[in-house]
Amino acid sequence: MDGTRALSSLVMAALLLTGCTAGPDSGAGGTSYDPDRSIEVAADPDATVEDIVGAGRATRVASTGTGEVLVSFLVASDDDEGPQASAWRLYDDEGDRVAEGRGVRVSEQSASPDAWSTSEGVLLRPDWTLPRFELVRADGEVVPVVNSRRPTPTRRGDVAIDQLRFFRPADLATYRYAERRPDDRRALDIDLDDRGGVWALVAWQGTSIDVLHSADGAAPWTTTTFELPTPDGYPDRVRVVGGSVVVPVLGGRTGNEAVALRHRPVGRTSGPWDRADLDDIDDPDFFGASVEELPDGRVALGDQRPWVGSLDDDSDDSGWRPLDLPDDALFLGAVGELLLAATFTGTGLVVSRDAGATWTDWPR
Repeated sequence: MDGTRALSSLVMAALLLTGCTAGPDSGAGGTSYDPDRSIEVAADPDATVEDIVGAGRATRVASTGTGEVLVSFLVASDDDEGPQASAWRLYDDEGDRVAEGRGVRVSEQSASPDAWSTSEGVLLRPDWTLPRFELVRADGEVVPVVNSRRPTPTRRGDVAIDQLRFFRPADLATYRYAERRPDDRRALDIDLDDRGGVWALVAWQGTSIDVLHSADGAAPWTTTTFELPTPDGYPDRVRVVGGSVVVPVLGGRTGNEAVALRHRPVGRTSGPWDRADLDDIDDPDFFGASVEELPDGRVALGDQRPWVGSLDDDSDDSGWRPLDLPDDALFLGAVGELLLAATFTGTGLVVSRDAGATWTDWPR
């Protein structure tokens, strides 16, 4: 996880565990989240997976290549420096349990793991501060992942981890990028497209932002540039979403609001960047720059209570609007055809199979 992803993990954990955004009952029924029980389980070094899942909050979702869904759960003390513990469960697409496993127990940091969807299973980094990975296969088998220090060109099917290394599912191994400094510049963030192409957001000065592209992470590199829309804005990350490369620009009242979106088709590696108008987003609770594709092709922008819109200028679905979520829900992500969100009522986890039009409880 790079610094932005680490921050998102910590913010998500804090909001989920304090319940600071909880609103009216979502209609799912059940009992409310009990923070005292979460604190009790977090302090217990002998807590089981069942204990952690039962008392915790869902913090991460990812999917295997065949549709199974992994959900991670977190319990934590009411003190930022106190203990936290995590566990995960793997479900089929109907919510039936396939497998489960322990995460880590730590203090003074988040125990929530990093998780990536890959063609061979879910890649996990149990402790996001350490370069140790494992793969959870579709049947629940957990296999170790080798870390190679060898600089290696990327190829189709590889998965970006951070600005230093990527994962190759076929090898069950992570590798360093072929060039540690793209075109001899410091990479702040990197993502890969579905052909293995590397897109690197590099360090900048002033208001001109450069994004570099290479077919495999080695020279030659192509540079494309856009201007920041405001002098106090800054590019947060680069993400490949569907068939587009997207760079959210943050700024605004808090410095953590998405104020602009620059994007381009993956196949267009030169020329100007397209702009997405975010003027429709008027929400004091909107923050962050998470960006991902929804099953219906729209893009979700923002952390936990995202807004959705289209990057296609010819789309009939123009403009941005809040993702339809239960009142007390925080969005976790899209996996396959499913949207999942954490709640403070019912089972604590809800799923939508129709792009957010309706939500139902997801069994633990």
